Amino acid sequence: MAVPKKRTSKSKKQHRNKVWRKKANSDARKALSYVTSYSSLREFFFGEKDGMIITGPRPNIPRELLMGKKPKGFLPPLVDEEDPENNE
Repeated sequence: MAVPKKRTSKSKKQHRNKVWRKKANSDARKALSYVTSYSSLREFFFGEKDGMIITGPRPNIPRELLMGKKPKGFLPPLVDEEDPENNE
């Protein structure tokens, strides 16, 4: 015969939530620490569009991407300049 589940006390719920929040907070701190150390190892930092800071060797990335413009979908293929001799 099916028996209804016992209710969990309010204090037990609060304790579990507190533990989960602590764990999430520590994971977020570790992730932030990892990102900051990684960016310092790369010797450059990408900030916001207006306050962009680049230090160290210049990365080999197109200027449009550095300035914060996000491409939508796939980028169009590069078109070579047409030769005036081959106009048909």
